[in-house]
Amino acid sequence: KSFDSKTIKDIYKFINTFPYSDFTDYIKASKKIAGGDDVETVITRYKKHIASFGVISVDDFAEIVQMLEVIEEMIKSAKAGLLKGSSTHIELIDLCWKWRESEFTLFTGYNADGKSLFMRYLSLIKGIMDKWKTAAFVPEDFPAVSFFDELIMTASGYSTDKDSVNFIGESLYRDTYNSIKDYFYFLNIRPPKSTLQNVLKSFIPLIEKEGVKICIIDPLIKITRPKEYVNNDSAWAAYVTSLCVDFARRFNVCLILVLHQLTPKLLESGVYAKPDKYSIKHGGNFSDSADNVLFLQKPNAPRENTDTLVRFGSLKIKKHRLVAIPNEVMFRYNRNTNRYVDEDRLQDLFDFDEHLKIPRMKFTGIL
Repeated sequence: KSFDSKTIKDIYKFINTFPYSDFTDYIKASKKIAGGDDVETVITRYKKHIASFGVISVDDFAEIVQMLEVIEEMIKSAKAGLLKGSSTHIELIDLCWKWRESEFTLFTGYNADGKSLFMRYLSLIKGIMDKWKTAAFVPEDFPAVSFFDELIMTASGYSTDKDSVNFIGESLYRDTYNSIKDYFYFLNIRPPKSTLQNVLKSFIPLIEKEGVKICIIDPLIKITRPKEYVNNDSAWAAYVTSLCVDFARRFNVCLILVLHQLTPKLLESGVYAKPDKYSIKHGGNFSDSADNVLFLQKPNAPRENTDTLVRFGSLKIKKHRLVAIPNEVMFRYNRNTNRYVDEDRLQDLFDFDEHLKIPRMKFTGIL
């Protein structure tokens, strides 16, 4: 009742501009307008936040840019050089793919082949070496203590199971925690609220306030589909990739989406075929819009399920000269340390011990 007619009109203008389903934003914006903030300033402030979810009519967020408006920015960018992929700090992996901000990457493979573990392994290294922070929506690892505990095992190379002969102990557990505690955020949204829009929306404050550079959604199957896409896989793939590509560009992050493969066919040799970008579950259209498509596989499964050999590669790289050329490499998984090692020498692909000053007892066998 205390609002004057101009304030009421300004609040109405904001609501009419953004037909958004979450009324919390209306309340926050209305308070700013009522407090004297210019309505155009408030609209501009919320445009970036809301436009990323495709809820504004095209007239409100379409951008038409003439070259003369951005020529100085273009020249500045040309002098600085194009943004190139950032090393994984493992030369073998760099042959296939590098981190590049603003890109949307699909990571696919068969069940239980280690996709989630490997992506966290690479994210952990990026945190240790370059201070990059990761936000992960990984509902299969709820509660968060399980997710963080696995990171501590990888970083330390010791088991967090008290019954193991390779048990880490409390002192080293705390030391390892202190070395990596700033690099990861665990996100959980309970279904049916776990929509793609809600997950991406939850990443925003972590990006803007905490400086997160890597966002992981693992796996897509745990995302709640809107009703209109329940029985339409191709439309669902188009919807997902359009939002994810826009989000990666808009917020300048590395967005990783983990997807499963279709049920594999057994080859005459007794192993599964290499994962393919057009055999992604719920639609091969996913790969068409992504910047990169990566895969991980146990190449000797199921013939030798206990074998530790791992195949990693890139099935698609959009920007070859800035990131890498599609390639694949082999290495092994060390179950004792929860790390990956060279195929021949069995040495760690990344030396966590050196960078985190981890004391190492002589226990390096591959099981």
